[in-house]
Amino acid sequence: MDPVEVMFRYFWLMAIPVTAANGLYFWIKGSAAAGDDADRREALRRFVVVFVVWSVLPWLWMGAGIMAGGAETVMSYFHPTSGGIWVWSWHGLMILLVLVAAGWVFVGKGAAWIAENHELFQRMPNEPWLVRGVVGLMVVGTVAAEIAMWMGAFPAEF
Repeated sequence: MDPVEVMFRYFWLMAIPVTAANGLYFWIKGSAAAGDDADRREALRRFVVVFVVWSVLPWLWMGAGIMAGGAETVMSYFHPTSGGIWVWSWHGLMILLVLVAAGWVFVGKGAAWIAENHELFQRMPNEPWLVRGVVGLMVVGTVAAEIAMWMGAFPAEF
């Protein structure tokens, strides 16, 4: 198996430590900003744990699908119409994650929390209404990407 094939087959495995590093970044940067404020540190701890767990889930599901033979490589996930249950359920998981995150921002206290902790997120505004606007654009982008994938807009091979 050549190196490109290995990368496409095991991309999910490489993404897990990157996700953990993002969580570590949030923890280090947030801890410095929280200082001795116990409530803020606890809110940060909850955020980091949920962020890492929810962010690792798609990679683990993708890896399970590839290792079980339900998908050949990461590229299979860019072509959901030719995929099977593993690929379809991965897209379902991604949609669920976006809906939960958007719900936290739009319905829950996520916009306010992000605005209060905007130093954790590069270029994120410090006003809840602006946070909602940015997240709304992210949701629109995610929907557009899903539609493009289901319509076969991505090439089969790179």
